[in-house]
Amino acid sequence: MERLSNYSMGKLHGITKKFYNDKQVKSTETWSNGTQEGPYELFYDNGLTAEKGQYVNGKRSGLW
Repeated sequence: MERLSNYSMGKLHGITKKFYNDKQVKSTETWSNGTQEGPYELFYDNGLTAEKGQYVNGKRSGLW
């Protein structure tokens, strides 16, 4: 699996995308200074959404 990530001062920061072997997006997640923060979405290999939610201070928040 490939991953495209941004770093700031050595910590994950911004949007990270993970990909299936065929380059289809597997997930998108948002990081802030090394902590998962904000929207998260997981996709099936056919592109349909499998899971969607929000992270606050590294923990799942609200409805998923």
